[in-house]
Amino acid sequence: MPGGAYAKRAGRWFDPNAELRFTDVEHIDLGALFPGVSGLRRPQDRLPAGDAGPAIRDCAGHARVFGDPARLCGFPGTSGGAGR
Repeated sequence: MPGGAYAKRAGRWFDPNAELRFTDVEHIDLGALFPGVSGLRRPQDRLPAGDAGPAIRDCAGHARVFGDPARLCGFPGTSGGAGR
């Protein structure tokens, strides 16, 4: 059976003329949204964008005392630090 025939029978075929049918409506408070920054390793540790600069300066300041900033702050291509 050709792929298109199976997709049509399974209800997975896009028909540009079909009438759209929505089953749920989501309400989003746009006032509650804000820009944020997160790393690849720990996206759950997202920071508001305004807090990112101080956090990076703080990490780099600690790194200057204890070693290489890139390594300790966990920047891409490095191992370790706060990015873990």
